[in-house]
Amino acid sequence: MKEKAEQCKDEGNKCIKEEKHTEAIFHYTEAIRHEPNSAILYSNRALAFLKIDQLYLAMEDAQKAIKLEPSWPKGFYRKGEIEFKAGHYNKALLSYKQALTLDPADDGIIAAISKTNKEIAKDKKDAVRKPLVYTCLGFAVGIFIVAADQFIAVKPSIPHSILQVLLVLSCGGVGFMISKVH
Repeated sequence: MKEKAEQCKDEGNKCIKEEKHTEAIFHYTEAIRHEPNSAILYSNRALAFLKIDQLYLAMEDAQKAIKLEPSWPKGFYRKGEIEFKAGHYNKALLSYKQALTLDPADDGIIAAISKTNKEIAKDKKDAVRKPLVYTCLGFAVGIFIVAADQFIAVKPSIPHSILQVLLVLSCGGVGFMISKVH
């Protein structure tokens, strides 16, 4: 049984190197059928699922690898990769840190933590910038509407300056609300 599982694993690894990820999944699945308690096989299949953006299935396999070998850092590293690809950077950081506690000398884990921290910082920066940009766009739309009403229309529909200001402020508020929803 183990010999057949090893053979299928080697075929799967070969397919991963050749970027035949779907075929690799079949080989790893066959290997798992022969060796169902191998964290390595689940981790490898998780990588193959990750490469074809099947994040749910990849996460299932990564969690199974962790369950089988909770002291193996690669299971947590793989889980972090999946969470990172899904855009769940805080969860990915936690998974990478768990892997790092199990193997503090792994440069790959350290690099992944650094990359994740950069993405978290970028997200925070975008979260601050986005409302400002959308609000400014709302103001610009409001100003455009008021200007068009004043200069293009034969008889302006918004004759009072207070209503014009309220319209511009309302458009800015709508822009802000869109940024919060988005």
